[in-house]
Amino acid sequence: MFKTQPKRLKAWVEKKAGKLPPTQTIKNAEELAEFAKKNKLRKDIDIEAVIKLTNGNRELIESILLSTKEVIEGKSVLELVAYFKIENTPLSNSLSNYQARIWYTWKKQRIGELIDGIVDLEIKAKKAFNLRNAYRNETRKYMKDRKLAEYLSEVERNMTWEEKLARTLKKESVNSIEKAYINIIESSKTGRDMVDKLFKIVK
Repeated sequence: MFKTQPKRLKAWVEKKAGKLPPTQTIKNAEELAEFAKKNKLRKDIDIEAVIKLTNGNRELIESILLSTKEVIEGKSVLELVAYFKIENTPLSNSLSNYQARIWYTWKKQRIGELIDGIVDLEIKAKKAFNLRNAYRNETRKYMKDRKLAEYLSEVERNMTWEEKLARTLKKESVNSIEKAYINIIESSKTGRDMVDKLFKIVK
């Protein structure tokens, strides 16, 4: 059975019903389970995670679920880049959801190299932060799935430097401006584990 059981998924949907968009939302867990079975999707997919990612938009859910059929396990990010022949600068609207995630992860992994020679910690943090934002924007430009790209741009907009710094300084583990800069640098090189786990991307 799929990672999220139908009864649990149905309960989650009902609990969140008032917060979901009024149109194109999922109706029940059985429909999604049937969709997954019909399309012969992997049985370890965390469907609940996909629902949360899309805020229950059925069209986006199905698009992401179908894109998991392309997943190849056991390869590094660089091996996946070579396998799919992903260019350093892909054409607009040319990458599948999975390939776009590979490209984004590949670029994030290189942030450390690109900022390595910068001595000033604040400048280094700003550079890492700006690179991460640029890669997010570019990833959405390269995606074939324009509806998902537009959705992500709308609900997951890039923060400004001031917003990011203010949010970071509120963390319990951050008690100085220097630690805030270090935290921003490290977070710029990482992504959401939920999405990486969904696509079986090994960092």
